[in-house]
Amino acid sequence: MMDPETFFGPARRLRLTPEEKAKTMAFLRNHVRKVPVERQYEQMNAHGHSFAASQKMAQDLHLTPQERADARAVLRSWMAAHPVREHVSLIDRLFAFTHHPAMSAAVFLIAIVAGGGGLAYAAENTAPGDTLYAIKRAVNERFMRRMLSPDEWEARALERRMQEDALLARRGAPRQSRRLLVQEVKEHRTALVALRQQAQEKRRLARINAVIAQAETFERELADDDDATLIAARGVGDAAAPMTTMTAQQSASPDVGRSASAGNSTAVESALRAVSTSSAAATATGSAITSSSSSVSKPKIPLKIIPPGPPRPMGRFE
Repeated sequence: MMDPETFFGPARRLRLTPEEKAKTMAFLRNHVRKVPVERQYEQMNAHGHSFAASQKMAQDLHLTPQERADARAVLRSWMAAHPVREHVSLIDRLFAFTHHPAMSAAVFLIAIVAGGGGLAYAAENTAPGDTLYAIKRAVNERFMRRMLSPDEWEARALERRMQEDALLARRGAPRQSRRLLVQEVKEHRTALVALRQQAQEKRRLARINAVIAQAETFERELADDDDATLIAARGVGDAAAPMTTMTAQQSASPDVGRSASAGNSTAVESALRAVSTSSAAATATGSAITSSSSSVSKPKIPLKIIPPGPPRPMGRFE
C-alpha cells in the first residue's frame, strides 16, 4: 500500500485556484450525496483500501499549519452559511439521520437510553390503533432487527404479531380489523421456514421449529373459526329458505292463489245458501203444522150456572 506522505506529497505542492477548489468541492459533495456509504466502501475495497487501512492512513496523516488554517476557514464559512435554528423539535433531531441506517439506529438507541426506557417499555404492550404502536414498530423493532440474526428476528416478529392479534381479540376487535396482522404472521412464517434450512445449531433449529408450530396452530385456529362462522351462516340461510320458497311461489303465481281463494269463497256461499233454504223450509213446515192443529175442531163442554142462594143471617157460629 502506498505511504501517505508519498501519496499526498505531490498534492501538497499543487496549488489550485479558488475556482478549481470550488469545482473540486462541488464534485466531492455531489459524489457523496449520490453514492451510498455502502457503495463507497465497496469502491474503496475494489481499489485495495480497507476500512482499517483507511483509518491507519488517517492516523498517520499530519496536516501542515497552512492546511489546518484552510480547513478551519472552510468549516467556519460553512457554519456561517448554515446557522443553527433556534427552535428545533426533538422529532426533527431524531429523524434527521434516518437516511443513514447505522446512524438512525444509534440515534434511536440514544433516545431510548436518554428517556430511561419508559417510552419504549410502554410501547411494547401496544397493538394496532394504540398511540405508542408507531414507536413500537419504528423504534423498538427497527433496533431489534439490526441487533438480532435474521432467523431470530423473524421468530420474534412472528411472536409479536400473534400476541398483538390475541390482544385485539380480547378487546373484542372484529376480524376485519385484524386481517393485516394475520397477513404479517403468514409472511413471517414463510420467511422463517426458508431460514430454517440455513440453521446449523440444534438450539436455533429447535427455536425455529417451536415458533413455526405456534404459527401453524394460530392459522389453523383461525381457519376453524372461519369454518364455524360459515356453517352458522349457512344454517340461518337454510332455515329461511322454505319461507323464501313459499313467498316466491305465491308471488310467481298470484292467479292460482286468487282462484283458490275464489273457489273457497264460492263453496262457503253455497253452503250458507243451503242452510238458509233448509231453515226457511223448516220454518214453513212449523207454521203449517201450527195452522193445521188450530183448524181441528175440539168438543165443547157446556158450562153449568149455579144460581145464588138466599142470604144467611149474621150470627154466632154454632
